[in-house]
Amino acid sequence: MKALVYAALGGAATTAAAVALGWSLLVRLRTPLARAERIVLGFAVGSALLSTLVLGLGVAGLAHKGVFWAVVVASLALSWRHRHTEDEALPPAPRRWIWLLGAAYILFGLVYLINAAAPECSPDGQTYHLGWVSRYYREHRISCITSDMYAMLSAGMEMLFLLAFSIGRHSAAALVHLSWLLALPWMILMWGRRFGVARPAAAAALMVFTSPVVGIDGASAYNDVALAGCLFAMFYFLQLLRQHPDRLRETLIPAGLLAGFAFAIKYTGFVAAIFLAGACPWILRKSWRVALKGVVLALGSCALVALPWPVKNTICLGNPVAPFFNTLFPNPYIHPDFERDYRAYLRSYGGVALWEVPREAAIEGHRLGGLIGPVFLLAPAGLLALGGPSGRWIAAAALVFLAPYPANIGTRFLIPALPFLALLIALTFARAPGVLALLTLFHLWTAWPFNIPRYAHEHAWRIISVPWRAALRVAPEDQFLAERSPDYVRARLVEQHTPPGAKIFTLGYGIALAYTTREIIAGSTSAFGRNLRDVLDSAIFDGIKPARPLEFRFPPQRARRLRVVQTAQPKADLWSVAEFRIFYQGQEAKREPEWRVRAWPRPWDAERAFDGSLVTRWNTRQTAAPGMFLEVDMGKSRLVDQVRLETCPDHWYVRLQLEGAEEGSWRVLSGDPRPAQPIDLRGLGRAALREFHRADIHYFLLNKDEFAADTYYAHLIGWGAHLVEERGGAWLFDLD
Repeated sequence: MKALVYAALGGAATTAAAVALGWSLLVRLRTPLARAERIVLGFAVGSALLSTLVLGLGVAGLAHKGVFWAVVVASLALSWRHRHTEDEALPPAPRRWIWLLGAAYILFGLVYLINAAAPECSPDGQTYHLGWVSRYYREHRISCITSDMYAMLSAGMEMLFLLAFSIGRHSAAALVHLSWLLALPWMILMWGRRFGVARPAAAAALMVFTSPVVGIDGASAYNDVALAGCLFAMFYFLQLLRQHPDRLRETLIPAGLLAGFAFAIKYTGFVAAIFLAGACPWILRKSWRVALKGVVLALGSCALVALPWPVKNTICLGNPVAPFFNTLFPNPYIHPDFERDYRAYLRSYGGVALWEVPREAAIEGHRLGGLIGPVFLLAPAGLLALGGPSGRWIAAAALVFLAPYPANIGTRFLIPALPFLALLIALTFARAPGVLALLTLFHLWTAWPFNIPRYAHEHAWRIISVPWRAALRVAPEDQFLAERSPDYVRARLVEQHTPPGAKIFTLGYGIALAYTTREIIAGSTSAFGRNLRDVLDSAIFDGIKPARPLEFRFPPQRARRLRVVQTAQPKADLWSVAEFRIFYQGQEAKREPEWRVRAWPRPWDAERAFDGSLVTRWNTRQTAAPGMFLEVDMGKSRLVDQVRLETCPDHWYVRLQLEGAEEGSWRVLSGDPRPAQPIDLRGLGRAALREFHRADIHYFLLNKDEFAADTYYAHLIGWGAHLVEERGGAWLFDLD
């Protein structure tokens, strides 16, 4: 019970601080709002301010519980000074719809609350959303993490989680996200009351609040529902500007802060700034001077919240939008070929065509990770709502906020546009009140968690129970997590059998980062991890063993610099070199301290082709192109007559030539190399283990459901790695 009290306190303190900051700002700006609007919209605006403040404290190394409590107390004190306000009155809402919304809100809300209060075991919540939050809190600072792509993403919601986590740990963070879910339907309803469409707004609020994917996402330490709330709140302020075109400062400052926070929550939120920049001139089109002033005011406010994240990534990673656009911003931390493959997967989720998305997202709920509910199949009917000004604005928002969706077709990436799609459906069918009521009741029936198995896939991501015993901590937290999450079991395995500070290598994630203090290096989420996986795979799989040596032979030449250049235009091949070896009269030139190596692309990895290890390699990590090269400057001129490349049989269409130079320009020493006699590849396994030791990694957690897990297991045992224990569907190896 003590854990629940602290979780509730952490969630409540964070939410209250956000409301207080937003309330104070809206009062100071004299934004024309009703008291209820100021609370709900103030929560959204205040979250943007609070998140940015926590980020600043974290960067300064002040991420301590005492500091966060001081922020909460100061926020509440500030709002107390602004408690006296002039409030507008909202038009009333239809009583029957208020009763229906209230009943569903209580019933579904209780289910959501219990799930959020239970120990956090959602897939992404227990891995990267709270994994990095827990690390930041342990270190009391926002550190530069280069070994995992998910630590590179903007983390606006995670900053709110950090404050809550410092007080109530994992469940407190989930409760902060739940507060967005609880606020969103009232935000939609109040918008409808203000703009004269209360009945369809109440129906839309019900559709969104009870949508299955919205429920499970909002009750977990995720960020999609928060992004939806942030976008709708920004839209709300723009509609206020339509009502009060002379109130630029009062409406566009909070709208800009929310647009910035949308980007801070998730990169796909960048569309908020686009919508904002386009809407201001349209609303203020009667005067271009006023319109320009509005755009500057809005985007300036947006930058205050959005820019810290690309600035952080530029300083830490050399890429403002890491982990994406790595070809445009080359860096040593993310491979371009990984980004290409990752993007391709997100566009299809393993083979889901775009025409299959409506059925998968609305009814099935398995292949795309969740379902929005069958009623949203009526979204095309929303085009009939374009006749009214509200309908056109809502449709424009839906179109813009859906624009990033094809880049990631997971169901939860529809959540930011759901309020607008629901409003379009409700506005269309509001012309037949009985039909709208029936549609809403039908949606409530299909959305009730225990009715979903009647039509959806059994493995659809959704709320599956009401774990009140776990929420109240009557059932032990460890027992609940062990029953729900194999990843948690693996985290306990690692905690029990590895020393503090140990680094653990895994092929994928497969472990709850939020429940371990060890550093997990995944072989798929960074250049560092992928290079280590290449080391392992180079010792196991024939296709990438350095078993295709090539050699250039030529008359003796004096050269100080040598380089191998790729000259063809292959369609898909990468190009890699495990070892670049130089000979004269059969004697190999040994690497000397004055040697300097370069490469394009991936100059950071060039050393891997000159380190004397066959299991490490330099790799272009993008499709080979003419002009790519691997080069060595030996510091002085020497006689050479042969260069040998230890390569892999995975780039048949690459064409190479060897060039040399002393002090002047490059000259061609040899054209295409010829195959050479392979060297003895025995001992690659021991060499692979040495590379892991060199990286200070002494443990390997191998999940049984990984591809070729049995093959990895057999080779690790054969190389002398020690099996520590098998638990949670995984083997833990000691590599020493």
